Amino acid sequence: MKYIIYSFLAVLLVSANQVQETTLDKAIKYHDSQAKWATLKDSFQLISNSKWSDWKDEHLTIHIDVAQNSLTYKNEERNIACQFTGDETTALIDSCDCSSYASWTKNFYTYIWGLPMKLKDEGTIVTEAKLVKFFGDSCHILKVSYEKEDWEYYFKKDTYYLAGFRFEMKGEKGGGEIVRHEGVSNWNGIITPTKRSWYDLDTTLLGTDKFTLEK
Repeated sequence: MKYIIYSFLAVLLVSANQVQETTLDKAIKYHDSQAKWATLKDSFQLISNSKWSDWKDEHLTIHIDVAQNSLTYKNEERNIACQFTGDETTALIDSCDCSSYASWTKNFYTYIWGLPMKLKDEGTIVTEAKLVKFFGDSCHILKVSYEKEDWEYYFKKDTYYLAGFRFEMKGEKGGGEIVRHEGVSNWNGIITPTKRSWYDLDTTLLGTDKFTLEK
């Protein structure tokens, strides 16, 4: 009888743990199964094009050091090379004015490439909604409301792969973008999309980024 009771309690505990594992937990387990993001110190390259560059390829090198809150950004075509550490900005090329890139560049690339792990940042309030379709895929949807933007994140139903995200600017009609992820790449143990396609809120293509580790 005691064995039956203990077995029943064990089943209840396992069930409780399964309920507590949220969509975000499962997504992070998929994308960062070895918990490497917090100590990540590594580089990658992007082949980027957009309507603002007349759809010409630009070659970017990004180095992220999460623990030091540091990011290095290089753009070969525009002759830009900047390092951002905390609130400090350093030009790595004498002729380069990095001041206009400072906070936006570091915050943008660290956030985008740190998803979904960045949703665990202190103070982030995540809400979950019902399943939705995102570019034809059935996805779990998570939402976060920041001071100036509302964000939605779409995770594939079965794998919890981050299929993309959408953000809208508060108080700015039409301000925002939709980003679709395609492909799977392994970045030092972290699963990241191989390609990002950027659209406006009317799904007009704005640009693409292709991830590579080749220099």
